[in-house]
Amino acid sequence: MIEKQSSKGDSRGLLKRTTSADRGLIELPRLTPHLGFHMIEDGQVLLVSETFNTLLRGRIHCDLMPLLDGGRTVQGIAAELAPSHSALDVQTAILALASRGYVVSGDYVMAPGRAAYWSSLGASPRWAEQRLAAAAVAVAGDAGVLARRLDGFGVPTGREAAAVRPSLAVMVCSDYLDERHDSINRRLLESGTPWVLVRPNGMQPLFGPVLPAR
Repeated sequence: MIEKQSSKGDSRGLLKRTTSADRGLIELPRLTPHLGFHMIEDGQVLLVSETFNTLLRGRIHCDLMPLLDGGRTVQGIAAELAPSHSALDVQTAILALASRGYVVSGDYVMAPGRAAYWSSLGASPRWAEQRLAAAAVAVAGDAGVLARRLDGFGVPTGREAAAVRPSLAVMVCSDYLDERHDSINRRLLESGTPWVLVRPNGMQPLFGPVLPAR
């Protein structure tokens, strides 16, 4: 049995952005990255994060938690838990956990810390990887520093972004009031590309607003 969660979430669970692989009977189930678990006594396990905790009752949850590492299939987990739990009970428990956003597909490649960041924002790692890979960004004005950071997050820049119309153009600057921004603004808006100014230096770094395409 899953106890009522002590967060501000609703009946849709922790995750609002998922892929089909993150729903239903997940083939490679993994505990949602920003969650941890603690066995508190026989038959009870506590799921925790910085903003969330919930109590899971039932021996099957205690036995499942260490196996939800994304490296085991549902069938493999059921085999490891037999004969203590039937395959049907294992599948039912995973379905229930997935419906609340406590389990996602482990079929992603981003680092654990980054995966936890995205899941804490309500997005499964698979969803984030897919959206980042499709979000081509054109960066200018910073000698490639920001572009390298975005590349590290899996966001296409450089040649990849140039191959298609960018989802967003970023102009790194030292002065928001630079007169050259006027011509940049007209050119990008006419091309249908939203863009944003970023000033990373100074007493207070500035970002935005995003100027939408026409």
